[in-house]
Amino acid sequence: MKRLLSSIRLGRPHPRDLRRWLLGGAVLVLVWAGVGSTVQAARDRIPQAADVTAEARQVSVLPVDAAARAERIEALIGLLQRLSLDDRLDPELIDAVEAAVAEMTPDEQLGFVRGLMPPGLEPMLRAFQAMDEAQRRRAIDRMEREFRRSEWLAEDADPEMFTELVETATRGFLDADNPEAQLDLLPTMQKILRAMQNPG
Repeated sequence: MKRLLSSIRLGRPHPRDLRRWLLGGAVLVLVWAGVGSTVQAARDRIPQAADVTAEARQVSVLPVDAAARAERIEALIGLLQRLSLDDRLDPELIDAVEAAVAEMTPDEQLGFVRGLMPPGLEPMLRAFQAMDEAQRRRAIDRMEREFRRSEWLAEDADPEMFTELVETATRGFLDADNPEAQLDLLPTMQKILRAMQNPG
């Protein structure tokens, strides 16, 4: 083998061949870079409500294996977390998610709802409940303006009815021991959270 290798003489590459090899190598690098960018772009792509609805419908038929169930539920949570608030409020998506939750065990339901909670939601709601009457009134007025600005509340809606909605929803969400009840209130809670975070 050594003799065979020593008998092979590598000639000095012609400059034209060298340029060809360099060009080919550069093209190869660019192709792989493009592939990598495409894969990363696909991973980073924000999912659409229709995509997540389809995934939720698949989750409604969960496998028996616990590990496989956990993986499917975790994947759905990840997709929902990446949706915008407006997309999360898509009626078809809400129906699909509710159907999926109905097929989960109580522990899976609790983990699912907790996984969907926006960061800071529960502490902010508890802080709201701890406010004195004047502070709560100002907070609710700010929420009402944000709800109207975002067209989540009709222009002719009764302010007192809105106050009752906020008070009842926040109290019910925090006190609920049923994950399905919390899931029903979660869209409203997300709106309230956004309104609380808006300084206007």
